[in-house]
Amino acid sequence: MDAGTLVRQARLEAELTQQAMAARAGVSRQTVAHIEVGARQPSVGTLVRLLAAAGKQMHVELIPLDDDVRRAIADRRAGRGPDVTEVVDRIGALTLYGSQKGIFEIPHRFEGLAAAQLLGAPVPADEILLALPDAPTTWSWMVGALARFWAVVPSGWRWPLSIAGLSFPPDEAATHVRDQVLEAAPDGRFSLRGSLAEVCIQVVDADRVQRYVLVETEFATVAAQPLDEVQAIDGWSARVLRILREETRGGA
Repeated sequence: MDAGTLVRQARLEAELTQQAMAARAGVSRQTVAHIEVGARQPSVGTLVRLLAAAGKQMHVELIPLDDDVRRAIADRRAGRGPDVTEVVDRIGALTLYGSQKGIFEIPHRFEGLAAAQLLGAPVPADEILLALPDAPTTWSWMVGALARFWAVVPSGWRWPLSIAGLSFPPDEAATHVRDQVLEAAPDGRFSLRGSLAEVCIQVVDADRVQRYVLVETEFATVAAQPLDEVQAIDGWSARVLRILREETRGGA
């Protein structure tokens, strides 16, 4: 837990405003606000005073490097610890719904932290990212999906993209839809929204989706991005991925 989260949690438990905590600790309200949002890192002395103002004291313990990560991984494997299975459940529901709509007949793989979670990493994943190949099969499926009232929403857009030309012959319609989608979403990233599901799509080179790990879930067998390809920005997830990769290289 970072210092800002500690300060905020202690303040809320003590039912203090930022101004009240600041006055008790002898700092400005702006200092408390900046620490809570991570814009400023407090010294140990300042952190101790802020926690004391909320009736808390800090206990520091030295543990082996990454011991907390290893414990979290072990807990996940044993079915203990914080529940990080929400993404797995959402992928399961999407699998059931998507299978009815034919999306999983296209070569594909789940990517990012959602894939890492499928592979057993105790990491948070807010987004389900499904990679599909930039290939005729994908765009032909898209023509049918749009006809079944799915909607394309490019990354950063609030409203669905208006798709025209679905009355073209099948081959021409697929090309027409591809041109419209990639013009609106040049990074190949967009949301596909249906009546009962939504998934973030990333259109990628066809070779990319050929690299995957099959994962058995309660609902179905799904393809996930290999762990050594998953990237993470936040510190916790990056540490978890590093430890899991070290285990893999060690033959565990």
